[in-house]
Amino acid sequence: SLLHETEAQLNAADRFKLTRFLSPLRKQQFLVGRWLIGQQMELSQNKTGQKWQFEIEPSGRPHLVASNSSLRQHASMAHSGPWIAFVCCDWPIGIDIERWEQDPLQSKNRFESILPIAMTDSERQEIATRRDSTSRTIDILHRWTIK
Repeated sequence: SLLHETEAQLNAADRFKLTRFLSPLRKQQFLVGRWLIGQQMELSQNKTGQKWQFEIEPSGRPHLVASNSSLRQHASMAHSGPWIAFVCCDWPIGIDIERWEQDPLQSKNRFESILPIAMTDSERQEIATRRDSTSRTIDILHRWTIK
């Protein structure tokens, strides 16, 4: 299958990362994301004659790097629910997608769970002053999408 072929082609760092996902859906998203990157690399290779490799900077940002030159393309990937988005270009770029749950409690829990990793102490304090969970969730999403 496509996912098994993609998994067989992972480098050591990506194989390790794959083992850390507990959710089967998240593992599948990771593999489909790597497949998307492979498709982009193939398109780029056809245009330039270069072989491209996926690399992660120490900051965690992904790049596509040409193996026989100094060519680089910035890349970004996002997952949410069943969706995956991928983009690459010649300048720094970011992409994010977030699924909005119809159940406000699910959205509240999902988005408030990113506070410790995505927001500064002062941002978390400001968000906490919002009067209700919907206002807090909207504030989190506004802050998250501009980062």
